Amino acid sequence: MKSLLILVLACAVFYANGQAFEDEQVFTLNTTPLKSFNLHNMDGAVHVKGVEGNTATLKIRRMLKSFSQERLEEARKSITFDSIAVDNNVYFFMKHPDLNFEIDESGFGYYNSCCDRKNNRKQVKVKYEFEIELLIPRQLELHVSTHRKTLKIQEIEGKLVAKNHHDDLFAENLGGIVKLKTHHGNIKASFIRNPTGSCSYSTHHGNITVGFPAELRADVYLKSHHGDFFTDFDWTSQPVAVVKNKSQKGTKYIVNARTAIQIGGGGPQHAFRTWHGDIFLVKADL
Repeated sequence: MKSLLILVLACAVFYANGQAFEDEQVFTLNTTPLKSFNLHNMDGAVHVKGVEGNTATLKIRRMLKSFSQERLEEARKSITFDSIAVDNNVYFFMKHPDLNFEIDESGFGYYNSCCDRKNNRKQVKVKYEFEIELLIPRQLELHVSTHRKTLKIQEIEGKLVAKNHHDDLFAENLGGIVKLKTHHGNIKASFIRNPTGSCSYSTHHGNITVGFPAELRADVYLKSHHGDFFTDFDWTSQPVAVVKNKSQKGTKYIVNARTAIQIGGGGPQHAFRTWHGDIFLVKADL
């Protein structure tokens, strides 16, 4: 995969106390042969913007801090960003001695700890952060995630899978099928056109606000344990879905607890789920 990358810039800055290190790398990538672009950060804000053309530009700012100069030097070599290609899908990910980067059956990347309580290996005690900016062809399928700090996405019109954990997820001016998920943050998204396939939006502690064009046609499913639902659109109720399971003991009927509504006579499915927050379906201010 490294043959596809062109290193444009690399610079390093040492602070006066010798206990912090910062550098920046900029890569360009021809995306013509790619099925998808996958970017997975761990600690640091990510900003993605869709552009015309077939070239992706990735800027990575690395910041390392430690009380130990020796550990800082080790971290410079061991805590970095890398890339691999799997079946014409490119993955950019963080390399860290205490984490393994893996790819699940659906093709989404994630991190697993490679150390447990029985492992006597000394962990790398260095604070790290990667601030990332990505310019990517707007029609290319994109999978992007970070674990901490804000995730912001703009002008993406292809399929989008975006995940955060501790912070907010913003996705503006979308045009394709999306899956947006965070845990502790809010989700705020807007579409320039109505998606043609099923979409989902999920958080645990935050609110979900999504703006659609006025001519939205959708089957909408909503679930919130402690929140409310608000919308600018006229809607009608749908029957509660019932799942029928057969076994030797007989037939079991499972009632889906989600609220189901139709907007504009119905269309692609949009599933909203939050535990503590509210859900807002609004008309996008285009």
